[in-house]
Amino acid sequence: MESNILSNEKNKRVVLTGNEAFIRGALEAGVSFVSQYPGTPVSDVGVTFGKLARVVPNLYFQWASNEATSLEAAAGASWSGIKALCPMKHVGVNVASDPMSVIAINGPLSSTGQGGLVILAGGDPGSLGSHCEQNDRFYTWMLHMCHLEPSNVQEAKDFMVEGYKISSKFDVITYIRTTSRISHTREDITLGEIKFNQSLEGNFERNIPKYCSLPPHCIENHRKVYERMERIESYSKKFNTIIPGDNKLGIITAGVPFGYVIEAVRKLKLKNVPILKLGCINPINKEQVIKFCENQETILIVEELEPFIEVDIKRIVQEAGLSVKIFGHEYVRKYNELSVVDVVQSLSKITGVSIGYNEQKILQKYNKYLNLIPPRFPVFCAGCPERALIYSIKKATDEENTIYAGDIGCYVMSFFPPLKITDWVICMGGGLGASVGAAKVNKKPVLALMGDSTFYHTGLPAIVNAVYNKSNVLLFILDNKWTGMTGGHPNPNSGINGMGETVEKQNIAEIVKSLGVKWVRTVDPYQPKIMINTIKDALKINGLKVIISQRECMLQYQKLNREILLKSPRKVYYWINPDRCQMCGECFEQLCCTALKRTEINGREVMQIDQARCTNCGVCQKICLNSAIVKTEINVHL
Repeated sequence: MESNILSNEKNKRVVLTGNEAFIRGALEAGVSFVSQYPGTPVSDVGVTFGKLARVVPNLYFQWASNEATSLEAAAGASWSGIKALCPMKHVGVNVASDPMSVIAINGPLSSTGQGGLVILAGGDPGSLGSHCEQNDRFYTWMLHMCHLEPSNVQEAKDFMVEGYKISSKFDVITYIRTTSRISHTREDITLGEIKFNQSLEGNFERNIPKYCSLPPHCIENHRKVYERMERIESYSKKFNTIIPGDNKLGIITAGVPFGYVIEAVRKLKLKNVPILKLGCINPINKEQVIKFCENQETILIVEELEPFIEVDIKRIVQEAGLSVKIFGHEYVRKYNELSVVDVVQSLSKITGVSIGYNEQKILQKYNKYLNLIPPRFPVFCAGCPERALIYSIKKATDEENTIYAGDIGCYVMSFFPPLKITDWVICMGGGLGASVGAAKVNKKPVLALMGDSTFYHTGLPAIVNAVYNKSNVLLFILDNKWTGMTGGHPNPNSGINGMGETVEKQNIAEIVKSLGVKWVRTVDPYQPKIMINTIKDALKINGLKVIISQRECMLQYQKLNREILLKSPRKVYYWINPDRCQMCGECFEQLCCTALKRTEINGREVMQIDQARCTNCGVCQKICLNSAIVKTEINVHL
């Protein structure tokens, strides 16, 4: 994969995913500075850049503590004349929006017109890996950014190259939006030429009106950004494609839905349907839209989520005085990701063309297979220290009379059955943030969860707020050493940075104490009895209490120590003695470990440990009420 990304054989055909194509495009554009906080569907962009930065000259990559600091760092590089890339997921745009609003209006270029800044935003229609499917496209209209939306992997690479040209030419942030259907699709594409940078050294020059956005400069910068966006509008039509036709129904679409439209038109056997595929959706080229619409009777706009393109198209058509009928959300739903099936049904309704027998069979087959997929709640990995912590919390508290504040991380799964103890999930740091209010107006104990990555992301201000307002909350900081939910990326607690360099690990306990928290304890969640007693002790004390649940993510531990574990002469096995197992449910209903399975021995149902899944954490043995779980150690002497 890395050899394909770095190949400098011009016009070579290679197979890349969408995210790899974005990376390749950035390298072809001459990017030198990449800053990211991980988030689906673009987490692997940072992972790959982290590897490439160790072999590509004058390429720097960093994992930032959150999206705002990531964007600020990228702006600092661009203002110094260095081309910068800032990937983030759609809800990360919310976090970055504060600095983004100013950087976008001021412009990302240096005083001498060098640099360039692209934001690669990973949208998530259907909430495939997120807690909401927020439509981040509206930020580009509100904050005056050029918005490109590729519809395939080739465009992912090409639009990234063009995105830097736009940023450098017009002094704007280029916002390239992707989704899982682009980021994780694999396609053969044609490469351009990589421009390896000769230096990572920039040169910042003071320019008070440009960079210090206070009155009166902020008003003048606001005026200038309108001028820049107007100039981009005439340039934007190069990203759009028109498929001609004499049908009086025309379709306007963009991004991933374009592929669905092409397939749906074919399946309904609609003839000569003209299609305008927008590659640039902000600013939309008015002249092109008017020319496309003026000979049509009806236009259907196909886009995912809230009507963003639809609103602008209707405005353009109304201002131009055209009598064409514009439809969008009346036929295309405003939630969940679309599919070919959805677009077929939308086109069938608006045209009156019935879905043919073969297409009906396809729909029936599609719905049949949907029903065959067994529903399964997301679960913790076998040996996950967070499962062990949740078990201890359940044992130490009265579930009916306790408030459990969740947050964004692997522990979000604690609200699914059979654990079911999370009462709300808002955003990163929002668990403790909302607990401050809840604790003031409830007599019930309030417990809040926060991961170590969230602690650095937005947790610190929440802790300061809780201390300042004397909040009676028990906060758990889940220190698993990695940003686990996105795939195990390093954070300030990992001892390694984005360039692979060893750095000093932060001490969460000392940081928390420095913020004014008096009662702080660090406990291994693999010791459930100690954890349960610590929780009970904490609940007797008023004010903010913090328990740091400290144990490395099991997936990361196994991955990083695979060779050592395989070569070790000491083998550990946990197994269940069927004569002692009473099927009490403590291990499979309370701990809910996925390495446990039901089996039948001599006509009697008992539990058994699946050795292929077991990680030897030993928690099940410690909590077994009947001493049925046995630990066996084997020392192999060679």
